[in-house]
Amino acid sequence: MIPTRPAVVLFDLGGVLIEVAGAAQMVRWARLDSEQALWSRMGALPAFRHFEMGQITPQAFAAAVIAAFALPVDEATFLADFAGWPTGPLPGAIELLETIAHRTRLACLSNNNAVHWEYVSGMGLTHFFEPRFLSHELGMIKPDPAIYTYAVEQLGCPAASILFLDDKQENIDTARQVGMQARRTVGVGQARAHLRDVGIL
Repeated sequence: MIPTRPAVVLFDLGGVLIEVAGAAQMVRWARLDSEQALWSRMGALPAFRHFEMGQITPQAFAAAVIAAFALPVDEATFLADFAGWPTGPLPGAIELLETIAHRTRLACLSNNNAVHWEYVSGMGLTHFFEPRFLSHELGMIKPDPAIYTYAVEQLGCPAASILFLDDKQENIDTARQVGMQARRTVGVGQARAHLRDVGIL
């Protein structure tokens, strides 16, 4: 079966177009084995979810993380390090967006926060996306269905005409439940392959 050419490509950012690999110092502070272990514990922290939904301040988030991980630093030091966890666009990301920007509508759906967004918005790729669905601005977060339903409503097209690319399977699963075309995508190479498959590249 030939996939339907989407009217909108809805991108996740981290892991698809942006590298998030700057947490080595945090791993050392927390005495963990890897960044994967860090993200596993961070994702289970209620304060992280609240921060990514815009419900608490950066300072409250920092205090919660310092307490949860028993970090040997103050809030300002942690936040300065945390700001640099997204390290920049993945190789080829901006070139890909430049190639497809005039071929289809582009939007993004990202779990994000006020600290990271300030840095990410200066990376030279966010202007390709209109609209931008950001968890910390909307008070909704993936993989909860509400943020997907909201995105479909705001985009004003059938869910089946939206191609959603995300690196986390749980986010893909919910997107499919609301009717989107959705494909797990890790990095620019996989994004290119999916876009070729639906006729955009």
